[in-house]
Amino acid sequence: MDKAIWLDRLVLWRELLSGPWKWIVAVPLAVISAFAFVRDEFLSAESQERFKLPQWLPDWHWQTWTLITVTLFLLGTLESAYRLVTSMRAAKSPKSRDLLGNALQEGTLLFKEKLADGYAYPEWKQRASAWANTTAELIAHCFGEADRQLFVHPDPGMAGWYEGSFDKAHNNARGNLNIRLKVLRTLIERPIA
Repeated sequence: MDKAIWLDRLVLWRELLSGPWKWIVAVPLAVISAFAFVRDEFLSAESQERFKLPQWLPDWHWQTWTLITVTLFLLGTLESAYRLVTSMRAAKSPKSRDLLGNALQEGTLLFKEKLADGYAYPEWKQRASAWANTTAELIAHCFGEADRQLFVHPDPGMAGWYEGSFDKAHNNARGNLNIRLKVLRTLIERPIA
């Protein structure tokens, strides 16, 4: 079988299983862990026995618990699929492509902007940060969380750092902006399935 098909399938599975699972699994585990910590550290031995988790759970047969687990898994997967299909439809819309194109132009102008001295850098960095945040949300809406993460945390190997400015922090900020522009350009040019 073609490697690209398997890679697409793995990306799809990762996208489907990463959606609401953080909340379905992480939040109850965090609450139970916090409760267990308070119980074990601050209550007496007889009170600890009274507040053990199996005492509070209903006494259902194992098939009932299995059915509940499978139902939650199915609902979480269906919700993830809905979010993925919605983001794919949004990415196909011409309006989304126009918005991403406008963001690319705005970022390019920001990158080409010349700063005369170090006094203008904080204001430029604030505008670059605002542009990156807005564009990241637009990418999440159009393409999904995985592509937003690629934009927010770009791979430094994608482009060389910008050189020739008055200070290293400014050079690094321009280098990050350049990498983000390349990621955005790649996303815009991605063929629509």
